[in-house]
Amino acid sequence: MYEYHNTEKLINEEEYIPNESLFFLKTGKNIESMVDGYMTANVENRELMSPSVTLDQNDVIDGAHLTNKRFGSREITITYVLTAANDRDFRLAFNRLNAILQSKKPFDFYFYDETEYYYTGVVSSADSVKTGTNQVISKFTITCLDPYKKSVELKSITGKGHFKFEDFNLLYSVKPEKIVFDFTGSSSATYIQDGTARNNEIIIVGQFGSGDQITVVPRDPEKGFVYFFKTKAPERLDTGARIDSFTLENGNEIVASSNANVTIYYREMLL
Repeated sequence: MYEYHNTEKLINEEEYIPNESLFFLKTGKNIESMVDGYMTANVENRELMSPSVTLDQNDVIDGAHLTNKRFGSREITITYVLTAANDRDFRLAFNRLNAILQSKKPFDFYFYDETEYYYTGVVSSADSVKTGTNQVISKFTITCLDPYKKSVELKSITGKGHFKFEDFNLLYSVKPEKIVFDFTGSSSATYIQDGTARNNEIIIVGQFGSGDQITVVPRDPEKGFVYFFKTKAPERLDTGARIDSFTLENGNEIVASSNANVTIYYREMLL
């Protein structure tokens, strides 16, 4: 958490942007530029997370056994200052702030001091605002259902048949954003295995020829999951495919159809 000093707006004749100013990934705009009189003071809970730990212990054996460790949702709390010249401007600023923040769907956002990673969340709570003044300090909280932040840069690796997934910067296992098969010959058995202990496999049904393209989108918001070129083709996903479990880990041996160049797109994740 950064220490809050002041809300001075002009430094070196340029508009001052706080270190932890919140930017929206979709537009590249920060709240300061969208709401007159708004200024980020500080941000909490971007650092170490407390995991949920499950222990197995009894009255006979000393100590305990770790049975599970997981991270829940992350709650990021933003303290802000809002100053208005009069009552009307004060009300207009909060109308605007509500319209920006109170989306029914999760939104992607990042902070000015770390533009290469973004979070996804929704506003889950907001503190009340002091009455009788047009200069307030208050807070709101964004709940990130996924505690990890993801790289803005979409990374990729391409292979064919049997190849190793290598990314030494990858600290945590990740799910692919999409997997693209560019066929170099005829194929009636299209598949890819992730090389993990469970060896999760995605199987595509159908006959394909040289020049055809199939794209698999495991977490597709449109629920298409499989696309033949750019056309939805969910019926081509084999019923036994483990699309939700497919995982990328550094050093894994990927096994895929030999008659296609396979490109896996993914984002690096950090806590």
